[in-house]
Amino acid sequence: MNKLWSFLFFLFVILSVPACHESGDMPVPGEGMVWKEGSLSSPIFLYGYQLPDVQGFERHPLIEETGFYEPVVMEVAEHLTFRVDYQSVSMQYADENSREKGLALLEEINRQGSSLGKVWVTYDTDHSFLAGIKNNKLWLGQFTHDRIFVQAWESEEETDRTQRVETGYGGYEEHYARSVSGYLYQIQDQQLLQLFYADEQSGVSGAYGFAWLNDRIRLLDLSGIADLSLGNITPWYDSSVLLVFANDRQAVVRSADEIEVYTGFLASYTRFSVSPTEYFAVSFSPRTTPEISFSKLGNREATFSRVLTPYLYLMEDEDWSFSEITYTGETHGLFTFRIDLFYYTGEKKSISFGIDREGNLFE
Repeated sequence: MNKLWSFLFFLFVILSVPACHESGDMPVPGEGMVWKEGSLSSPIFLYGYQLPDVQGFERHPLIEETGFYEPVVMEVAEHLTFRVDYQSVSMQYADENSREKGLALLEEINRQGSSLGKVWVTYDTDHSFLAGIKNNKLWLGQFTHDRIFVQAWESEEETDRTQRVETGYGGYEEHYARSVSGYLYQIQDQQLLQLFYADEQSGVSGAYGFAWLNDRIRLLDLSGIADLSLGNITPWYDSSVLLVFANDRQAVVRSADEIEVYTGFLASYTRFSVSPTEYFAVSFSPRTTPEISFSKLGNREATFSRVLTPYLYLMEDEDWSFSEITYTGETHGLFTFRIDLFYYTGEKKSISFGIDREGNLFE
């Protein structure tokens, strides 16, 4: 959480116009004044992003818009100046009074927060992303590695920034989503944005929700799930996505308008969906008992679970290091799987089997 506050604060400062110079040169300290204190020191993760339009993003009144984000010096009060460079923020002050004023101002900026935050993505290594709330609408921006703006997505409707957090015994606290950050996933052909919020004034952060990303941002209606702490995301039947949450809750998402929420047992092995609600779960690893189970979403227990007895002998073979399990399809009610075994020698062996909904195994 401290890291989040730090980079939000840095975002505030780098989006500023120097108040005491026009040429871009760094001014020298005034007579009798020196740079006495480095109030914060950390890499500026968001340094240099060239937003095409910063109007609509919340910022502290001290921070003004600028087209280029470069090292700046701002005279914020008499005998008090802030200096921002590539790596740190420090302040110049003349006496104890101006020092205390500077520290209070830094704390105020930090508390107010920013509506922009970093988005982590693994499938697109050619770009970086920022998420934000612009004019109370969700916003996602794509940038090159040189931090040059490429494109943006926005939600059509305004988002509710009030977050209700359970305090126990039926009580709630309300917090304001001042900033958002998150993760962007590519699941089959779908792009899914997982968002977190932060309220710097209260020091509270948490899950904000999930959004479907196509030509615009669509926040998913997951009102049936109280705790949005994500367990994992799994590719599901017919290009849908399975979101696994705490408290035995799951959601199958086919689109922003097609969401089914389930409560019940969910097998922890590698899962393969064979219908919108049915799936097999397979466990096949060295020196453990190979198993397969068949389950339905919303049930409290598996329909059946059985040991893959014909392959027990492989568990005694210590020469293979890991396996890859592939669901290869269904024919007349028989579901087939292929398991590739990878050996330390570089050799690969494959085995295949089929199983029906009653648990009958076919080698």
